[in-house]
Amino acid sequence: MRKLKHPMHVSCLKGHLVLLTLVLGLNFAGHSQNERVRIKNSEKTIEVSISGRPVLTYNKVPTEEAPNHEPHFKRSGYIHPLYSPSGKVVTGDFPEDHKHQHALFFAWTKTKFENRKPEFWNQKLEAGKISFVGVVEGSVVSAKGKGGFAVEHLWEDLTASDGPVPVLKETWKVTVFDVGRDRHVFEIESVQEVIGEKPLTIEKYHYGGMAFRGPDSWFVDDKKAPPPSVILTSDGLARIEGNHTRPSWVAMSGPVEGGNAGVAVLSDRRNFRFPQWVRLHPTKPYFVYSPMVEEAFQIRAGEPYVSRFRYVVYDGETDSQMMEREGSKMIDEFWEGHDLANSRWKFTHLATGKVSTVEFSDTKIEVQPDLLDYGLPFTNGAKFERLDGTIYDVSSVIVKTRGGKVESIDKLISLQHYEHGGRLYLQTTADDDFLMEPLVVE
Repeated sequence: MRKLKHPMHVSCLKGHLVLLTLVLGLNFAGHSQNERVRIKNSEKTIEVSISGRPVLTYNKVPTEEAPNHEPHFKRSGYIHPLYSPSGKVVTGDFPEDHKHQHALFFAWTKTKFENRKPEFWNQKLEAGKISFVGVVEGSVVSAKGKGGFAVEHLWEDLTASDGPVPVLKETWKVTVFDVGRDRHVFEIESVQEVIGEKPLTIEKYHYGGMAFRGPDSWFVDDKKAPPPSVILTSDGLARIEGNHTRPSWVAMSGPVEGGNAGVAVLSDRRNFRFPQWVRLHPTKPYFVYSPMVEEAFQIRAGEPYVSRFRYVVYDGETDSQMMEREGSKMIDEFWEGHDLANSRWKFTHLATGKVSTVEFSDTKIEVQPDLLDYGLPFTNGAKFERLDGTIYDVSSVIVKTRGGKVESIDKLISLQHYEHGGRLYLQTTADDDFLMEPLVVE
């Protein structure tokens, strides 16, 4: 068991923990004569390919399409086009119905900053702007197996009377993996830091966050016609039933030249309020992970907002089993260094400060009865003996208790552990947050 280190202050709104992790640099293998993931860094774009096949293009400046639209719709700092393994484009830019949607982009919608209300999503309002600033020095790495780059963005408030006001510095770390020819897999880690001392409030709203927009071939401007694109979530729900639910992944597929292709976006379990709510549009080919759907939160000075997403791009229809395998890989990667066996931990309830202890072994878990009142989901895949002597597979169920007695058993939809600042946290299905600190590590 690795000891956790580098504590960091955590701030919340109404008791909800804001996930924050500052990640710097890229630790990839060095250049190889037999490069498979190639990063081409030019004046206007960063292009990524695998063995000569295009994967994605990051735009440092507005694309060549930008002059064909109103100036306020210009945007830099996003990914387009995104390609399937067969080379089909699976993203859309400047769509006629929503010109502010730019393929793979990040934007908050309803916000508050210094008593003003900047808006970074609806560009037509001219209330906020997101721009590419530069490439992080030394971050561009072409290598065998995986490669990537890191870039910086500037978020500006355009509502101030004396001109634009810097609000956020954002860093994207993009990592592309060579996993074979049947799919493209990459990750984006976004780190957002407020500039200055004033916080940015992300107000309660029904959409905003890390978004995806599909190509024009996935859209029909006829509300009576069925959408050409198909949405599927990890819960097996389509676009209407799945809207404003909390899946661990969302996939969208639709027609492209010569067949079908699709994109799935998997949310990392370390993300704030994981699993996050999603906005699935009822007709248009876009969706967005939106952690503010039910409650506001803040990004504060010294407390970066960190989010991570894994993208799977494929030809054909959505393969839910493939997505589950990718999700399992993410779980395995998360638990590396966080094995709970043979350890004793202190759990601090962040809202009340109440402290309890948990002792783990290879076969059972012993928990103070008062801690069980919160209905903790222990989800490292082992089978543990609860206080009443019953054994539950905690990778698939959650035991809700009261006073040390089992009250109910429900299916566990998603894992709730996450890391921040080198410390391990656990969030229950009731949105209770606990800091987990090792007392004895063997």
